[in-house]
Amino acid sequence: MGALHGEAIILRTYPLKETDKLIVLFSQEHGKIRGVVNGGQRIKSRFSGKLEPLSWIEFSGFQRRNQQLVSIDGIEVIKGFGFILEDYHTFLRSTYLLEIILKTMPDREVNQNVFRLLLHVLPAFVKIDTSEAALLYFQVWYLKFGGFLPDLYKCCKCGNSLAKKGRVYCEEKNQGFMCEACKFGIGRQISVENMELFKLLTKMSLVELLERNQISKNINHLSTIVEELIETSFERKFDSLSVIKQEV
Repeated sequence: MGALHGEAIILRTYPLKETDKLIVLFSQEHGKIRGVVNGGQRIKSRFSGKLEPLSWIEFSGFQRRNQQLVSIDGIEVIKGFGFILEDYHTFLRSTYLLEIILKTMPDREVNQNVFRLLLHVLPAFVKIDTSEAALLYFQVWYLKFGGFLPDLYKCCKCGNSLAKKGRVYCEEKNQGFMCEACKFGIGRQISVENMELFKLLTKMSLVELLERNQISKNINHLSTIVEELIETSFERKFDSLSVIKQEV
C-alpha cells in the first residue's frame, strides 16, 4: 500500500499493548482505516492531546504489504471538536454519530460526501442548542447518501402524491410513507409540519436551516422515525442510541 496521508476524523481509540494505541480514522482519501500509534499512551508522547475522538486531523502513515493496520507516524489537529462539547447530551449524540460510521461504513470505502457531511454538521454538534438538530440533519443525509431515504413525495404503496395538507403515515417497517387510503390501520401518523421539515432537511444546508430557525424545537417525533429508519436500513442496533433514549 505504501504511504498514506490526508485529512480524517478520529472515530475511536483503544489501548494497545503497554504504550501504543489503536486508532480508527474516517479519512477523506482512504475511507475508514485502522492504524497503530506507537507510544500513543505515553504521557509525554508527541501525540499527547491529538488522539481524541471527534478531532479533525491531518495524518500521515505507512502500510506494509500484507498488513492490515497502518503505522501512523504524524498527526496534526485542525479542529478538536471533542474538546468543546458543551454538555453530557452533546457528548451522547456525538457518540451515536461516531457509532453509526463505525458500524455501517465498510473499511477502506471512500465516501467524500459523508466526510464533507461530517465537517458540515460538527460545528453545530458541539453546542447545546443545536446538537439535536445537527444529529437529525446528519442522519437524514446519511440515509440519502446510502440510498435508504424513502420518497417524501409519493406513497410507497400506491405511488400517488402525498398531499401537502393530507395525513401521512409511516409504513409499519419504516420503509416508506403512505397516504391515508393505503395505511389500512397500520403505521404512525406524521404531522404536516414534520413532513415539511423532513423535506427542508434534504433541500437546505444545516447553516441555512438554523439561521432561518426552520428546525422546530419540537422535533422528537421526527427524530424517532429517522432513528428507526437508520436501524432498520442498516440492520444494526446502536448502544449509544439506547442510552440517549433512556436519558430523554
